[in-house]
Amino acid sequence: MENKKIVIIKKVIKTSAEITGAIAGGAVGLLGGPAGVIAGGAAGVIVSKSLLEIVDRQISNREEKRVGAVAAYTLIQIDKRLQNKESLRDDDFFSGKREINKASELLEGILIKSKSQYQEKKIRFISNIYTNTAFRKDISPEDANQILNAAETMTYRKMCILAFCHVSEEEKNNKNVRDLDYRNNYSPGSDLDLEFLLQDFMDLCSIGVVARSDDTALLDASDVHPKIMELSGIGKLYYQLLGLHELDIDDLEEIFKKLA
Repeated sequence: MENKKIVIIKKVIKTSAEITGAIAGGAVGLLGGPAGVIAGGAAGVIVSKSLLEIVDRQISNREEKRVGAVAAYTLIQIDKRLQNKESLRDDDFFSGKREINKASELLEGILIKSKSQYQEKKIRFISNIYTNTAFRKDISPEDANQILNAAETMTYRKMCILAFCHVSEEEKNNKNVRDLDYRNNYSPGSDLDLEFLLQDFMDLCSIGVVARSDDTALLDASDVHPKIMELSGIGKLYYQLLGLHELDIDDLEEIFKKLA
């Protein structure tokens, strides 16, 4: 007979199928045993324990699906990386000297922020912060939490812009991306969608994650030069920790089309 806690965890993860699709079923298959996870080690055990703590609180049905999605995405990614012979970090991230370690603190933050995410496409990428930090000793918990806080307020489109800025100039050429800024040949107010998109670039520039490769300062939205927009050093870390290479290509295509 299954442990009562495992039954609860499985139930919550199953409810996330509306968000995660078949991933939920795969994650449920990884659960079992008194520790809570068959494959996943310390990283997986923390997922099951943290999920239980969150669902013990009063949350709505929708919030339960969202936190279940975090658990599903995370368990699948942890198992995949362990199967690929990657190793979890071996510092004090999972243990430490306190009852609540750094790993569980980070995951609790991810669960709390994800349960309120109305843009549910973001949940997959926010959950990647925990998984990627669990396998990278060069990422401090403090830096991971800073990226988490930024990701919470970042729209899904801004995540797509980060992925756009990661694309090479060669690929941007192939996509016919605009090779001019918007100081000339553009009338403000003629395309509100484009204006908001350019403002998104400015917002990301203001937190230091995107810039022009020619080092020209962006003073207003007209200074955005699509073809030469790139990630800063910190922006590359955001891209990696959020796992933005997994973005839906159709969503990224929308950015390419708008900036042609």
